[in-house]
This record gives sequence, structure tokens and C-alpha cells, in this order.
Amino acid sequence: MNLSKSKILPMTGMAMLVLFIVMSWLNGSIFLDRILLCSFILFAIFIVNMRNVAQRPQKNETAER
Repeated sequence: MNLSKSKILPMTGMAMLVLFIVMSWLNGSIFLDRILLCSFILFAIFIVNMRNVAQRPQKNETAER
């Protein structure tokens, strides 16, 4: 599986956000409303970024043409 740096970094960030949400929920929902809002915004940016990476032509494809 070939994962590029542009995919690994956002996935790591999303995993950290999930960790913060779980920790907040386990500790009595401390700042959970703010964390969920920020997570939604960052998740939307992550999805847009992943779509752009998927639609970008690969270097090998452009070299063959």
C-alpha cells in the first residue's frame, strides 16, 4: 500500500482528534462542544484535501503521455 505524506499527516491528525474527543468524553465532557465543532471543520477540510489528492494526476501518468 503506497501512502504518500499528504495522506499520512492528515490521517494522523484525525486520529489525534478522535483521541481528544474520547478523552474529553471520558473526563466529563470537558470542552466537548468546542472539540466537536473544531473536529467537524477539520474533517471537512480533510475530505476536501483527500478528494483533491485523488483527482490529481500521478507523475507516471503524465510522463507516459
